[in-house]
Amino acid sequence: MNHKEIKTGRNLPLATAVSMALAGILVASLWFDRWFFAVTISVVAYFATKEMFRLLDIQDRLIQFLLLFSAMTLPILTYARGLSWLALALLPILFLGVGLALRVGFHDFTHRISSMLLSVVYVPVLLGFMVDLARYDNGFALVFSLALLNSAVDTGGYFAGILFGKRPLFKELSPKKTIEGLFGSIALTLFAALVLVPLLVPIQIWQGIVLSFAVVLGGVVGDLFESAMKRERGLKDASHAIPGHGGVLDRIDALLFNAPIVWLFFLGIFDVGVL
Repeated sequence: MNHKEIKTGRNLPLATAVSMALAGILVASLWFDRWFFAVTISVVAYFATKEMFRLLDIQDRLIQFLLLFSAMTLPILTYARGLSWLALALLPILFLGVGLALRVGFHDFTHRISSMLLSVVYVPVLLGFMVDLARYDNGFALVFSLALLNSAVDTGGYFAGILFGKRPLFKELSPKKTIEGLFGSIALTLFAALVLVPLLVPIQIWQGIVLSFAVVLGGVVGDLFESAMKRERGLKDASHAIPGHGGVLDRIDALLFNAPIVWLFFLGIFDVGVL
């Protein structure tokens, strides 16, 4: 029996191959045509939102349709018009959602409406920050830097956990995440932020250091956030859609939190976006 499968719960060769294929699709779509990239992200949002139905026990068919429609259209709207239009689009979604929830009465209303809002904000809205990065002239560099940093968090933590992991970071929520893995995430993300990202985006050393710690924090919180939803429902994975990884949300949980973090630093603090 494969030792890696025993220790990590993953088929390592399969998981690696799938990760490379998904990364290739992302980079190719961004390089080929940014509208195609926005459509690709909308497809990701569609399948991630379907997994939210399972995690949050959303069974109302009309609300499911509204959420899937929002997932497919909000990333494209963001690329076409920017984040301000994404924010405006939340108002009709909210009004429609409240109406759909109320049509079946007041029973469990708070859970139904909060689950709907969480699904919209957690998936297409957070992914919208990634799509907005692509709107800039140097959008390829910005989005690719985000992907590099996010992958460094996951990869550094994963392999450091395999080789050295002994002490759980948060045993109840994510028993396979270790303190040693956290240091691995910090080390590899620092390398990415100080060596690789400056080849794409003009950031200074201190900016790379600050950015790397922010991204590691976002990745850890993002992973724990999704783990908490899964543990509440007694689930190991959000789904089995991606061989070797589980569900789409299992693959992008850190990215969902890191997209707005990187957007804030690149565009709001470091001002490295080129219009």
